Amino acid sequence: MSSRSHHCLQFFSFLCLLLALTSGCAYDREPVVVRPPLPYAPGQQPEFFVLYYPYGPSLVHRTGAPVPRYSNWTNSRMARDLKRIAECGFTGVLLHLPPEYLEHTLDKRDRYAEFVRIADSLSLKIVFMVAPLHGLEGSGVAESGALAAWLINSSLQSSPALYRVRGKPLALCHSSIRMSGPRHPAIVFQRFSKDSLDWKWRPPLDPKRLQSPGTATCSVIYTGWKGTRSTVEGGWALPRGKWCENLRGELWRAFSAKSRRIVVSSWNDFQNGDAAEPNDIDGTKASDVLTEEIRRVKLACSPSTTSSGTTGDSAARQ
Repeated sequence: MSSRSHHCLQFFSFLCLLLALTSGCAYDREPVVVRPPLPYAPGQQPEFFVLYYPYGPSLVHRTGAPVPRYSNWTNSRMARDLKRIAECGFTGVLLHLPPEYLEHTLDKRDRYAEFVRIADSLSLKIVFMVAPLHGLEGSGVAESGALAAWLINSSLQSSPALYRVRGKPLALCHSSIRMSGPRHPAIVFQRFSKDSLDWKWRPPLDPKRLQSPGTATCSVIYTGWKGTRSTVEGGWALPRGKWCENLRGELWRAFSAKSRRIVVSSWNDFQNGDAAEPNDIDGTKASDVLTEEIRRVKLACSPSTTSSGTTGDSAARQ
């Protein structure tokens, strides 16, 4: 073989290698995102909330695991989670509170009080969401007076971090929970169900969940959903997508409905594969999508003419 032929062969081999490398990079590169226009006008900024599990589904790592991993609700985990949630741009957190914890030990109350304290330092609002211990698919009973006593005994009643309606802390009661006893005057109770107006909650596979035309009061969106009996798309009833396309698409549909309140379900449900928290499935993609889209909405709504996200009353006037 001549020297020229040898060099040509080397050059051809180099081109083949370069083509293979660049093709691989192109294949793994996130596709260009063409975002639809936003329907919000300045001063119409929606509220963004995320459901958060201290225990229960956050500790059952059936569909991936958080990064870094944890096995309890420690102060360091609280601080890390709330910092990440604040950086995404959320208005606040729906803090899961099982009825069993209303009569639990002082330690549990102290844990929740510490979480609220950290949230206040980050200007995040907290809404207590009374729901079954192992997520939203069970059932239970809660006494309204017990919740009021729990808040007072936890020294949380007067916390500025609590989201308020008519000057009183708001407590959401999931449709699977039956409230007993008279309503306590110190708390505003609202249902979180498919029939609710202000806080409408529909399960992930409900066909009517994202079909609200015009102006929607509340939209609940999911990062993905595997559930316990899924048999499609590799076991995922609502696939997340390689680049969290499902989450982005659900956000866009909530925007197009002019939702005044958008609830992401959830931050850390690793039992059902519905987690925006950085994880070992798709890294920080979900939280990155949330940060991008929430920032885009806030920019479109600036300069704001109202103090959106501070009280339920201000949100209702938007």
